[in-house]
Amino acid sequence: MQKPTGWESTQAATGGQQPRPPAGGCVLGVVKISEEPSKAGEDMITLFLDIARGPFKNYYRDMTERLKKDCYLRYYQKTTGEKSLPFFKGMITSFEESNPGFDWQWETQSLVHRLVGANLREEEYTNKQGKTRLGLKIAYLCSVESVEKGLPLLDPKLLDASFSAPADHGRDKLDPTTDDLPW
Repeated sequence: MQKPTGWESTQAATGGQQPRPPAGGCVLGVVKISEEPSKAGEDMITLFLDIARGPFKNYYRDMTERLKKDCYLRYYQKTTGEKSLPFFKGMITSFEESNPGFDWQWETQSLVHRLVGANLREEEYTNKQGKTRLGLKIAYLCSVESVEKGLPLLDPKLLDASFSAPADHGRDKLDPTTDDLPW
């Protein structure tokens, strides 16, 4: 038998599960961008990102191809508004610092194929079957240099066990004038 190409760099899948990227600093690349209003009607862009370096490079592209559905990491950023503007500027600054010679000229699509750093964190979510699972989400974007220097490992973001959905109370909606609110 001949040793397969990439044997040394391949992570072993044990316990029946494919290895997945760990939480922490990661260099990502922008695959595509969508510009659509947020649910509140504010200007917003959505970045679709994949891992650009290391043993999990192209992890989400490979998953997208295997599952035949879009599995890329997403980062949502409102682009206007007093509260959103500092975060949008921080995102653009992270891209400028991560891509030497890149100068933001208000062309959203110019971010496609650019690198950016990110701190990934595990977050709990409830799947369609009602089971709690852990997923990997982008906590924040930063420069690639910040990732290379080392980022703090963030605690997982857990669902609030004290909050129960209104349906659990046997009615469709809470009435804020007469019901106790869940917070």
